[in-house]
Amino acid sequence: MPPLHHPDNFTYTLFFSFPPHYGDDLTQVIPADQNEYRLNVSDHTGQILAMGISAKSPELESNRTYANIYIACSKNIHIPPEGIISVTSPRYPVGFHAGVNCSWYVHTEPDFFILVTRADIDIRSTDRCTDAYVDITSLGKHCVTIESGSVIQTNVVNISFSSGNITYGRGFNITVESVAKPSGPPEHVQGAVNHTHIHVTWGEPPERSQNIIGFSVEYFIAPRTTGASLHTEKGTREVFISTEHQSGKMFIIRVASVTKGGRGSYSTPLYVRSECETTLTLSQHQTSLIFSPKVNNNGNYQPGIVCIWIILTEEPLWLQITIDKFALEQSTNCNKDYLEIYGDRKLCGQVWNQSVLLKKTSISMTFVSDFDTEDSGFVIAVNAVGEMLSF
Repeated sequence: MPPLHHPDNFTYTLFFSFPPHYGDDLTQVIPADQNEYRLNVSDHTGQILAMGISAKSPELESNRTYANIYIACSKNIHIPPEGIISVTSPRYPVGFHAGVNCSWYVHTEPDFFILVTRADIDIRSTDRCTDAYVDITSLGKHCVTIESGSVIQTNVVNISFSSGNITYGRGFNITVESVAKPSGPPEHVQGAVNHTHIHVTWGEPPERSQNIIGFSVEYFIAPRTTGASLHTEKGTREVFISTEHQSGKMFIIRVASVTKGGRGSYSTPLYVRSECETTLTLSQHQTSLIFSPKVNNNGNYQPGIVCIWIILTEEPLWLQITIDKFALEQSTNCNKDYLEIYGDRKLCGQVWNQSVLLKKTSISMTFVSDFDTEDSGFVIAVNAVGEMLSF
């Protein structure tokens, strides 16, 4: 509105400037009968416009009235489930002005996470991005391109941009996607053992199974603390774990589903011992050698194994057991590493050149090692001798 006291021939003068050139005013003269002026600020989103106005006649000029006006640069963006949107800095990719401050509140449904699928960032700031930066929830401040595929484990993300006094660089273009949260653990995890592998199968999780893109199977071999992982596509709910050179070992297996939002919870550990059972059938005067399992057939026997040998005869014969070599960990009552013969005798420690004749047509041997000290193991000969007419 015009001043309360003014001559008839006065005009308005507008003064306005943008950072970083405050004080270098642009001016616009407006006739007295005009009470509004439209200034195009579309190229200055996020900046603060410093503006002043005065009234002037040939005889006098009024004092200036000042105002700082923030040119809004904030958005509330909702991404529908599995939707994709892009957030860009003002004027991307041709550059940006100094003094820009913008913010975006991006959110999706509660059962979904935000995934950064692409982030082209070119802001020529200091090494620590203190002068100019884009700040992303959970990912921090950045002024150069970051690795894509970062999952923000919430359905809400705040993105803010501050250019400070910097005007160098393209700005940024960040593409985010709404992705399903990981589901719970798969159900009915089972393992079947044969001579060469463990066949692991499982069912789908009870929740959000439609969003699964695959499964992760992790397994450890006791007593190791590090393991290996296998991955399958969505429609495959089985894997085969090789047990080569791991006979009699305890495998600890667990399964998790995978969505675009990441890996879900693992199932309860499944304990499966790989096969280490051998059945031998001897004819008269035939001899078989039994060795403790070793890594690559040399060195000490392996820790944490259980192996069984069952020896049968084709005819009613006696079985003679000869211990050629025997070196297991010594323990009280053989409660650590031991070899159990025909179910009622445990051997451990050092045994040399012993021979036992058993009036049996079948015997079993069970070898057990714990996770403690190992030794060189044993070599045992079993021979079918004599002929039994009656028992």
